Amino acid sequence: MIAAAAFTLAAVHLRVSFGWEGRLIHLYFAIGATGLGVFALFERSLMLAQTPSEYAELLRWAHVTICFTLIALALFVREYMGTKRDWLLWAFISTRLLALVLNFTTGVNLNYLEITAIKKISFLGEVVSVPVGIPNRAMIVGQLGLLLSVIYFIDAAVSIWKKGDHWRGGVIGACVAIISVANLVTSVSVLWGIFQMPIFSSPYFLVVLGTMGFELSYDLKRAAETTQELTKARGENAAINEELALSASAGSVGVWTRDLKGGPIIASEKWREIFGFDPGQTILFEDYLARIHDGDREEVIRARANAERSGHYETQYRIVLPDGETRWVASVGRVEGNNGTAKRFRGTSVDITKRKLAEETAHDLAKKLMDAQEKERARIARELHDGLSQSVALLSIHLQALDLDGTNVAAAKADLAGLSLQIAEMSAEMHRISHELHPAKLGQLGLETALKGFCRESSLSYGLDIDFDARNVNSPVPDDVSLCLFRIAQESLRNIVKHSHADRVTVELAVDGTDISLTVTDDGCGFDPHLQPSNGSLGLISMSERIRAVHGTVTVESTMGSGTTIHARVPNVI
Repeated sequence: MIAAAAFTLAAVHLRVSFGWEGRLIHLYFAIGATGLGVFALFERSLMLAQTPSEYAELLRWAHVTICFTLIALALFVREYMGTKRDWLLWAFISTRLLALVLNFTTGVNLNYLEITAIKKISFLGEVVSVPVGIPNRAMIVGQLGLLLSVIYFIDAAVSIWKKGDHWRGGVIGACVAIISVANLVTSVSVLWGIFQMPIFSSPYFLVVLGTMGFELSYDLKRAAETTQELTKARGENAAINEELALSASAGSVGVWTRDLKGGPIIASEKWREIFGFDPGQTILFEDYLARIHDGDREEVIRARANAERSGHYETQYRIVLPDGETRWVASVGRVEGNNGTAKRFRGTSVDITKRKLAEETAHDLAKKLMDAQEKERARIARELHDGLSQSVALLSIHLQALDLDGTNVAAAKADLAGLSLQIAEMSAEMHRISHELHPAKLGQLGLETALKGFCRESSLSYGLDIDFDARNVNSPVPDDVSLCLFRIAQESLRNIVKHSHADRVTVELAVDGTDISLTVTDDGCGFDPHLQPSNGSLGLISMSERIRAVHGTVTVESTMGSGTTIHARVPNVI
C-alpha cells in the first residue's frame, strides 16, 4: 500500500512537472516519491528473505533507493522553502554519496560486515525476517548523512518561519524534521541491535510525502485560481488594449518603445504605417533616423539627447518615405528608468501632414490676401487719380474758362451741356467703383437682378458678349449666399477679362431642388486647373474660401484652347 501510494503521488507530480512553471519542485517530489515506492518494495522483500546472502543483497540495493530519495527530498525542500544554506545541503549530499560508495566496498552492505543468520519474529501479526550478524562500522557515515538531513530540514523550517511564512515553517518543516528524527532513531536502534524489528522506514517517509503532497496540491489549487484570475485579467486587458489600439489608429496615433541600450524599436502597426515600415520588419534606430528629412535629423537627435536628461521629449519633424513622399510627424514621449538611469523611451507619433499643409496654405493665403488688398487699394487709387481726379481737374478748368458774362449765349449753353456730360460720366464712374466695392443693388433688388445688372455693365465696360440666364429663382436667397455667388461671378468675369481673351460669356443662375447653382462659361483660351495654384493667383483660392464659408462647393473645368467653366453650388437654406 505504501508503494502504491508513493507511485501514485510520483505519477501525479511528474505529470504536473511538465505543465507548470514550478516544474522543478514537482520533479524533485516525483523522484523522491518514486524512490520511496521502490524502497517500500525492498522493505517487503527484506521481510520475506530466507537466507543471509539474499538479505544482504537486497539491503545493499535498498540503500541506493533510500539515498536518492533523501537527496530528492532535500532538493525539494531547497526549492520549495527557498532556503539558501547550500553548504549544509552539499555536506548532506556528499555524506550520503560517500555512504553509497561504502555500501558497495565494505562488508556485504553498509550495515553489516557479515550476516550470519536470519531470524523469524512476529511483527504486526505477521512472521517476518530480521538479520543476525556483525555490524559494519561504516554505517555511521550513512547515519551521519541522515542526521545532516534532519539538521538541514530543521534549518529550512526555521529560516522560512523567520521570513513570516509560519504555515510552511511550522507545519511542513516541523513534520519533515520530526519524522526524520523518528526515522533516524528507529534506524540506529534496529541496525545497532538495540531492539529487534524489521527495517521499516517507509511509513515515516510516506507521512512526509503526504504532507508535502497536500501542500503542493493546495499550491496547485491557488495557482489554478490565480491562473483563472490572470486569464480573466488578460482578457480584459486585451479588450482594453484593442480599444486603445482602435482609438490610436482612428486618431492616426502610432505607439513606440525603444531601449536606450540598443535593439529594435517596438512599434504599433499605425506607427509602422506612418513611417512606411512593413508590419513584420525589424526596425533599428538607424532605420528610423534614415527616414527623417535631412534638414530635421540633427534637431531630432538633439531633442532626444536632451530628453535623456529632462525625461520628456516633444518635437515635430519631416520624414521622407521610400517612394519620396514627405510627411510631417509630431512625436511626444518620456524616458523611463530607475536609480536615476535612463532605460527606455516610450512615446507616440502622429501624422500632422494635413495640419501642416493647412497651416502653410493659410499662411500663403493670408500673404496673398494682404497683397491683393494692397493691389486693390492701388487700383482704386489709380482709378480715382487717373479717372475721377483728372476729370474733376478738367471740370474745374472748364468752369473757370466758362464765360457767363459774354454775349455768346449759344456757346455758353454748349459749354454747360459738355460740363453736364462730364459730370454724368463722373457719376457713372463713381457708381461703377462703388458697385465693385459693395453692390448696393444686391440687398435692395436681390441676387438675380444684381447679377443681371452687373453682367450688363461688364458687357458695356469690357466689350464682352455676356448672356445672363436665371431659372426658378422665385424665392429670396439668403444674404450670405447672395454675396458669395455675386463675388464668385465678379471674380470669374474679372479673370476672363484679364486672362481668357474670350469673346462670349454665359452666366447661369438656377435653383435646382434644394441647391442654388451659378455657372460661368467662356470660350477663351482655357488653362490647366492643376497648375493654376502655382502661379500665385488668388482668384480660385478666394472662390474656394468664400464657397466653403456657406457650406458650398466650387469646381473648375478647363482645357487649354477650349474655354473654362466655373460651377458653384450652395445649399439653399432660408
